[in-house]
Amino acid sequence: MTLKRLNELRRGLIALRNLKEEIEIRADSIPSGNSNGMPSAKGASNGKEKKYNAYLTDKEKLEKRYAKMLKEYSDTMKYIKSIEDHTTYLIFHYRFISGYSWVKVAMTIGGNNTADGVRMRVNDYIKKHK
Repeated sequence: MTLKRLNELRRGLIALRNLKEEIEIRADSIPSGNSNGMPSAKGASNGKEKKYNAYLTDKEKLEKRYAKMLKEYSDTMKYIKSIEDHTTYLIFHYRFISGYSWVKVAMTIGGNNTADGVRMRVNDYIKKHK
């Protein structure tokens, strides 16, 4: 696990939501078709059929991207949840899931922790558990 990947966790969740919405919006924009789902067309050059085929291509690309992002998000969450030390887990949770600043993490953890102290604890943990 890298610090960069952990920092991308929160942005990744937002991106996942946006991508899911985009897939749903595109589904609403497909042209109406016949009972088998394909637009009724008299020839291959029909505009509705072209739009439908373009929709299917775009949807497939978006769904592949969504699946890849979801796996990365899931792997990162598993990494954080596997942290056995409770304080270290809380630091990771507050910083990378809740999006707290280092100062707010230190204040929330308490115990005379400083922003630099909790940040160094994260860096040390990542170095030891690559």
